[in-house]
Amino acid sequence: MDVTELPGYEFGASGGLVSTPVDLNAFWDGLFGGRLLPGWAVRLMTRDTTDIGGRDVYPAGSRYGYGVASIPLSCGGVYWGHGGDLPGGSVGGGRATGGRGTVTVYTTTWAAEGDSLRHLQGTVDAALCAKRR
Repeated sequence: MDVTELPGYEFGASGGLVSTPVDLNAFWDGLFGGRLLPGWAVRLMTRDTTDIGGRDVYPAGSRYGYGVASIPLSCGGVYWGHGGDLPGGSVGGGRATGGRGTVTVYTTTWAAEGDSLRHLQGTVDAALCAKRR
């Protein structure tokens, strides 16, 4: 589904990105791998956080920092990332702790709230917690 004609600028930061899952994975790896920001900035983003677990659709133990959220993984640890919330495309994903990797899940359905977002987060969890061969 081509949604590039959607006036993303009308949605502020939520609509300011048109990308691919491969590029988003490269972004997460670069951000948390220290290639985009100085280490102190990444530490600030991930340490100065607020508890958001149990509110809206975030599971218990979720936290939000400066532009990124940590979501607990069913296999232990967390993943740091952010979801998209525009009609026509929602993204869930980020980089997991413990060397589990990076994943971006993209859907062309509305997944900004409720069961749809929980399903998207569950797909991210399944991908990051899958057993490696």
